[in-house]
Amino acid sequence: MIKKRSPQFPVVGLAEAIDKTRLVWEQDYTSDLPRDVIAEHMGYSSLNGKSLGIIAAVAKYGLLDGRGDETHVTELAVQILAHEKGDPQRIEAVIKAASLPKLFQDINEKFDGRSPSDQALKSYLFTRGFTHTGVEGLIRSFRDTETFVQEETLDYPTNEVADTSEEEMQTREEIQTLTPPPPYSPPPAAALGVPTISMSDSGLEISGGVISSLDQFEKLMRRLKAGRAMLDEDDGSDLI
Repeated sequence: MIKKRSPQFPVVGLAEAIDKTRLVWEQDYTSDLPRDVIAEHMGYSSLNGKSLGIIAAVAKYGLLDGRGDETHVTELAVQILAHEKGDPQRIEAVIKAASLPKLFQDINEKFDGRSPSDQALKSYLFTRGFTHTGVEGLIRSFRDTETFVQEETLDYPTNEVADTSEEEMQTREEIQTLTPPPPYSPPPAAALGVPTISMSDSGLEISGGVISSLDQFEKLMRRLKAGRAMLDEDDGSDLI
């Protein structure tokens, strides 16, 4: 009887895959290496089921590449390992690595980029031919990767300005330039007060205001009388 196997998937999350890759990179950088040497660098005594599974998982995240004796740490991995947490280059590389496993891509497409519940994920994986053991393993690596990406991108700027292209910004500026200013709205009557009166070269100037009470009317009359006096002094003519 043939034992049923689940489809291939990363047996560890991205965080552990990066840790394993670091062990190789710190000893031989990006040199081509036999897989048994890579396994030893990762802490395994030989190539066996477990070490081969880890190497395969690391490769699915794009952190290792090559075949046989020509397997090496990738530039994508170096972009993560050579930068501190929070560095934009590291964040971009982490996001890319998390999206590379084919099965993760299928899950994101199935659920429109949303994080599905474990039950929804299980139902989907069973339809893909997963065993119960495989389902548990995939969910573990998928959730571990989700959590790691969230932690790595926690302080990453995602505001609208950062995501807006130069062309979009120019279009917005053009729209703002073409949009006429709002119509003038006069201040409320209470803010205008009693009209003011002053003397200029042209004559007696009365600036705007609103009379809304008898007291304000009397103030206006006193100012008009004062204005008449100024006109009398100026040319001796009558205001009326």
